[in-house]
Amino acid sequence: MENALLIVTTVVVGLLCAAALILGAIDLFARASEKGVIGLVLYVLCWLFLSPIIALVSLLVGFYVLYQIIVLIYTKRAPS
Repeated sequence: MENALLIVTTVVVGLLCAAALILGAIDLFARASEKGVIGLVLYVLCWLFLSPIIALVSLLVGFYVLYQIIVLIYTKRAPS
């Protein structure tokens, strides 16, 4: 029984981290596209040459976005 709980917990945490990474990458892409072509080029170059760092930043930004979504759902008001 404890092995099944460990597997389920690992899968849930893994999916949560994957969702945070994807949401963070999308948010950073949106911010880079606001700066135009230079921002997009820098975004792609960061993924090519600074992959661990940009992945960590994307993960942190993604957790913040997930937090904002949860706050929005539970308070049912627009974020400030």
